[in-house]
Amino acid sequence: MPQDTLRHKKITLLFLILDADENGFLEEKDFRNAAERLAALRNWSQYSDDAKLLRQAFISIYEDIIKRLDLNTNRFVELEEWLAYFDQLFEEAADHTRIIDPIATQVFRLLDQNSDGMISKQELHEFSTVYRIPTESVDELFDRLDRDADGTISTAEYREMIFDFFLSNDPSKAGNYIFGQF
Repeated sequence: MPQDTLRHKKITLLFLILDADENGFLEEKDFRNAAERLAALRNWSQYSDDAKLLRQAFISIYEDIIKRLDLNTNRFVELEEWLAYFDQLFEEAADHTRIIDPIATQVFRLLDQNSDGMISKQELHEFSTVYRIPTESVDELFDRLDRDADGTISTAEYREMIFDFFLSNDPSKAGNYIFGQF
């Protein structure tokens, strides 16, 4: 499979997952709704400090996306803008670590509910539920990502997974499937 085709499939899949209401663009309510769904799965009151912090984290991600990708300044990001951004990013970036590490850190914090520095199978299931990723594949994916088979995904394992998703041209890499089948 050609590199651009694989990358476009993965990046398109991520866009479709983030577009929770499936209206063809990313907007603030997609991120607000994801935060609310995750808080509900965690049995947090929408007024709790945890839920408020979670909402702030999701809105921060949205604002960062808008700042970088909203070329026509309409406060929405269309798929074309999304793909153009990532195409340019990967063509121009000499240091992908500088770009991918902040993404990995933000998402890891969202997944790591108890802040123990590890992602459990339950935490990965919650994330998958929020983003409509088929849960039957989550157990298999978790086992592939948990390289040391200790029952958790460490920060290092997660970072490798995110780098695989954004950069790998090898379709057999487990990290390619963190957001489901593309």
